[in-house]
Amino acid sequence: MATIYLVTGGARSGKSSYAELLCEQLSTDQKVYVATAAPAMDDDDFAHRIAKHQEDRQSKQWTTIEEPRLLSRHVESFKGKVVLVDCMTLWLTNFMMDHGLFTGNLSEDDAGLIEGASQEALLEVQQEFDKLSEPWNCTYIFVTNELGSGTHASTLATRKFVDCQGWLNQYVAKRAQKVIHMICGCPTIIKDETTAAASMSNGVAAASPQQAHAAQMLDEYLSKRGMKMDPKGYFLIKVDREKFVIRVSFHSCIINEKGEFFDLDGNRLTCHSGNTPDPLRVWECRTAKEATYQILEKWEKAKELLCVGHAGYLGREVQKAEVALYQGCNYQQD
Repeated sequence: MATIYLVTGGARSGKSSYAELLCEQLSTDQKVYVATAAPAMDDDDFAHRIAKHQEDRQSKQWTTIEEPRLLSRHVESFKGKVVLVDCMTLWLTNFMMDHGLFTGNLSEDDAGLIEGASQEALLEVQQEFDKLSEPWNCTYIFVTNELGSGTHASTLATRKFVDCQGWLNQYVAKRAQKVIHMICGCPTIIKDETTAAASMSNGVAAASPQQAHAAQMLDEYLSKRGMKMDPKGYFLIKVDREKFVIRVSFHSCIINEKGEFFDLDGNRLTCHSGNTPDPLRVWECRTAKEATYQILEKWEKAKELLCVGHAGYLGREVQKAEVALYQGCNYQQD
């Protein structure tokens, strides 16, 4: 099954902006934007919104596909790429319009017709989603709306649409690896199965207070042990929220009797921030796995400079930084 992210929230909560940022973080080149909007001829405001989205994407190297209903027919072109679907609400709207639910001719007396048509439309969208998410080598970011958090709809057809939107959101969220709720432009992760630290929602029991306390005591004990440090340098790790990266820098600890720092080749280093010498190497990564890969596997100096025990400690710290980055927190380890 594909990797699925769901970004939800109310109107003007920052859903689309966050989803686009997430897409750019997951892929630097293979990005696809699927626009599900089917503009109405007499809706100037909606047409303006579509034009604004198109303008925002022009300079960001997106491949745009306008598909109001049958997204699955493009699935072959989605393989190996990150695909942003914006949005599920309009996607569902298009199917419901096909069933005549927004014609303006329905009333409370048509409850049976409205119920049957809305359920058929919901089923069709769910089936399309299932087809879309079958390939394992696709990554999807779906944007949707929390319509149930707004005002009570005035007509039966609209109320049924709100219900169906909620059910569709639940359907996708259950299958998503990560669900992000946007409030006032701020992301809150409400489900995360993409990291080992994610809370389980499949019936597996969480740790008991006694188990959590025992683990904490063990960590405190191990933290007091002697650890062989890297002989010629040390790492600084922090979250750069503006760039949305984990920043890892390696600094020399080679120092003479005058307190002067030197690099690995014996060249004197300057210190621009207190007693910290300028870094010898800097990595900017989006995940802990990328950071450890770049440092421990790709860096030609790793075997020469790093101790095994400290490499494990480094992995743990960049994992903390990843959690902080994606949960909107600050983090700095030195």
